[in-house]
Amino acid sequence: MSIKNLVIYKFSILYNIFKELSSDLKFHIIFAENENSLEDKIKNVDDYLVITNDKNLKIANKFFLGDTPTNLFKLVEQVNISFLKNQFHNQSRVGLNNYVLDLN
Repeated sequence: MSIKNLVIYKFSILYNIFKELSSDLKFHIIFAENENSLEDKIKNVDDYLVITNDKNLKIANKFFLGDTPTNLFKLVEQVNISFLKNQFHNQSRVGLNNYVLDLN
């Protein structure tokens, strides 16, 4: 089982909160302050999720966090659900030579 990596993009306050809670969470927390840093950090990891408030960010595994305040426990729950969705999506598609087999 691979380690899940939560990449927080341009949210230093949220990064500090998650870093304090990191002993209770089941994923590794990474901070990216700009797009070049983000690309460098996600190319070295397999299972990742990017939390961002930038709708125009062109990243496959992203979780958009809007401007509304949210409960921290609900946010952690939504992050876990997003990791599960990504895992299901990755496991449901198998590549065979020039074909993609959808297991669903």
